[in-house]
Amino acid sequence: MILPLHENDAQETNLAAHMQEHLQELTRIKSEIIRGNLDGVRQPATWLVQHEPSPEASILYVPFILSMRGHASEILEADDILTAAADLGGIATDCANCHIASEVDVTFGAYDEPSSWADMNSHMQRHQWAIDRLWEGLIGPSDALWSLGARMLAEAPLHGTEATWDYAAAGGDELARRVHELGRQAATARLPHARATLFGELLGACADCHVRTGGGPTP
Repeated sequence: MILPLHENDAQETNLAAHMQEHLQELTRIKSEIIRGNLDGVRQPATWLVQHEPSPEASILYVPFILSMRGHASEILEADDILTAAADLGGIATDCANCHIASEVDVTFGAYDEPSSWADMNSHMQRHQWAIDRLWEGLIGPSDALWSLGARMLAEAPLHGTEATWDYAAAGGDELARRVHELGRQAATARLPHARATLFGELLGACADCHVRTGGGPTP
């Protein structure tokens, strides 16, 4: 038998659904930034700026919502990927601060690691897995998830012989070193602001590589 929800239960369910909408739009922005597609961030950023807060949200959430909208507005006006990526890191910090203030324990899905590094495709899959764990570690917030992502990004860089694009022409050595050096820095970053800044730089590095090589995840 399905019992009716109490009023507080229903309010919490509605609020959770609204927060899930936030996460979906933020994930869209993250994916478009990684692809290097600045135009792709406009629609989800507009939603974040214009949508009405959940009526179940208490006044406690107001400062975080206003800050999130401010960062989303900056994303809308961004002229380059790095600026948009930095503001996405700022929104992730807003999420984390809101979760801490409201004493919400945020959980995500399974964390099974991708297969071992064997070729370029597996290496990129490990990059994507690492970025997702860093993202979850930011918005949770979760030191454990952040550390998982940082550890995987600290692996050795991709070798030119494994690339399916013109590694030398694209500046592959520089790109590979940049991503993995940021991963090593992430492993020692402790403060939320430092982590958010590093995350923005990582997304910018991913986008730079994908734009130069014509690669990256498909929409």
